[in-house]
Amino acid sequence: MEPQGPTEEQREKILELVHSMQTGVQFEIAHEEGTVEIDFGPSSSASNRKHLRVGVNNALVEIGALRNTLIKCGVFEEHIFWSTYIEALEEEVKGYEKKLSEFMGSVVHLH
Repeated sequence: MEPQGPTEEQREKILELVHSMQTGVQFEIAHEEGTVEIDFGPSSSASNRKHLRVGVNNALVEIGALRNTLIKCGVFEEHIFWSTYIEALEEEVKGYEKKLSEFMGSVVHLH
């Protein structure tokens, strides 16, 4: 079975969550650049654009290859992958929301 990609609903949820992560990363970069004070713990290279770009590109290629391989081998169905991926994105966004909420002193929702 050839992978077909996420459903429209899954695609919209993924875009929403990725945008929320981008907001969290932007706050982290602003902190490192000294334009806002947020303690995200030890991280000396989060704003290195080359580092970010290479890391993101590699992760996209790797996850796509792994997903396609496992679907083609019948290990799981594609819809299960997308549901699990969305769950993982939600957890990542919650982490940024927690850090930002602690910094702001009130509850922050990124999506």
